[in-house]
Amino acid sequence: MSRFRKEFYRQLVEESQDPMWVHFQGIIVYVNRAAITFFAAASVDELLGNRVLDFVHPDDRESVKQRIRMMYVDGAPVIQQEARLIRLDGTEVYVDVVGTPISYEGKTGAQAIVRDITPRKQAEEALQQAYGKLQLALRESEQRAQDSVKRKELVD
Repeated sequence: MSRFRKEFYRQLVEESQDPMWVHFQGIIVYVNRAAITFFAAASVDELLGNRVLDFVHPDDRESVKQRIRMMYVDGAPVIQQEARLIRLDGTEVYVDVVGTPISYEGKTGAQAIVRDITPRKQAEEALQQAYGKLQLALRESEQRAQDSVKRKELVD
């Protein structure tokens, strides 16, 4: 890759509003500015050298391990998958993750790009709750209507 192309690519990654990082053998070796903000880190030093899986919600670790394995062993990219990550402040965040196997300094690693989908997930949950309440109200209304019909039949 020419020096210009490398510099251009580096600038694209650094200026991206999507958090990105690179990891080798599961250890984070590079993060862009957006990732520092995303993880609520004070500096890049709080992220570099950490295991990627340390930031993955415990319930999602096994599936994320499998995806990482696919990139390292098979060289297969991870096409937009949902996962939950944990920020340094303990906040749980839902994300869409895209992973790409890369070669850097002769090593096989992976680049991850994430997009925070927490607001969408919260809206989906609120919609599900509203739907559940609506179904309950409908069942109660139907029950009242049936009770009313039975009372009317008893009176007649």
